[in-house]
Amino acid sequence: MTRLIIALVLLLPAGLHAQSALDPSGHWEGTIRTPEVAFVIEVDFAKNASELTGTISVPPQNLKGFPLIIEAAEGRSLAFRFRGAPGNRLFEGILSEDGQSITGRFIQSGFTMPFDLTRTGEAHIEAPVRSAAIGKELEGPWSATLEGSYPNGIPRKIFLTLSNQPDGTSTGTVFNPSDGLEVPITSITQQASSITLDLRVVSASYSGTVNADGTEMVGTFIQGTAVLPLTFKRSPDATGAQ
Repeated sequence: MTRLIIALVLLLPAGLHAQSALDPSGHWEGTIRTPEVAFVIEVDFAKNASELTGTISVPPQNLKGFPLIIEAAEGRSLAFRFRGAPGNRLFEGILSEDGQSITGRFIQSGFTMPFDLTRTGEAHIEAPVRSAAIGKELEGPWSATLEGSYPNGIPRKIFLTLSNQPDGTSTGTVFNPSDGLEVPITSITQQASSITLDLRVVSASYSGTVNADGTEMVGTFIQGTAVLPLTFKRSPDATGAQ
């Protein structure tokens, strides 16, 4: 839904050699450095009995609490990436001996950039919003073409997936193959044939109405100052998360 636009520069990679095990749980602040600018980033890690989870925020690009996939966490080596296409927007880093900093490389589209993070406190990961179950007419894959929101007005295909869960809640994602980003839907609200999707992690929302036979959803996508018409249609080959 939104592009992480970062200038590209080749750098020497940092090695990933496992050493003494450290817990990266906490709130981290730092930068991704390019020749033109240093992008401010915030990363949060939380660890429970079975796994390490994380989110990333990029304030200059209005990304907040974007889910991370933890690729590896062994000893002092740590690899994590944006949720979406494997191998892209990947961080590979090393925790310092005192566990207070992480340095390494950020990989995007085959190029690498240095990043550094400093631990500043406890993790700030928000608990997920529990959305009520949705009607059967809304479940499943949808696809649409989003126009006018990218440089040069290039239209982009996007895929929406909505699902009811066994616990009586509903969840959803929006996937943009062009950007390789899978955006989680923060909350889903249905009123009769109308639906509102809050995509808080990218500061966006969508409101639409499903037609009587459940084959089309006509609505409006809003992100920042952009207000765009957007119609989803049933898509048997909709591509979800990667």
